[in-house]
Amino acid sequence: AGNYDIEYLISSPSDNAQIQLSVNGTLAATTNVPNNGAWDNYVTLDGGSATLPSGSVTIRITASGSNTWQWNLDKITLTRVTNTNVPVTGVSLTPANVNLNVGATQSLSATITPANATNQSVSYSSNNTSVATVNNSGVVTAVSAGSATITATSA
Repeated sequence: AGNYDIEYLISSPSDNAQIQLSVNGTLAATTNVPNNGAWDNYVTLDGGSATLPSGSVTIRITASGSNTWQWNLDKITLTRVTNTNVPVTGVSLTPANVNLNVGATQSLSATITPANATNQSVSYSSNNTSVATVNNSGVVTAVSAGSATITATSA
């Protein structure tokens, strides 16, 4: 299971040719096949990507386009994409509000959404360090009376 890049070694002397890849009966990718002038002049063609489920998978390759003969296919390569970047969509802090006496500390916990985001790093900052400071671990220290906003940001 996972995401795979598709690559074809293909040849076609025809215009308007396409190759389609279906996974378990569902069309996953359609790629235009360039006219390279001969049936045996194979070139590498980027076919995009497809998501394959776990278990037994049926992959079907279909010719489409406006010609009776579309292309010659030598091989298909599916390469698992291992570095898929999952972006951070949000960061929340717990507790959300804190009242501290001068000199007191409070640890904050940052939660990144989604939980499987690639980058789980968080940095903290205070908008008023004369009232409250925060260290790299999310520990807030009350410096003086007043109000400060602590912000957690994904790195």
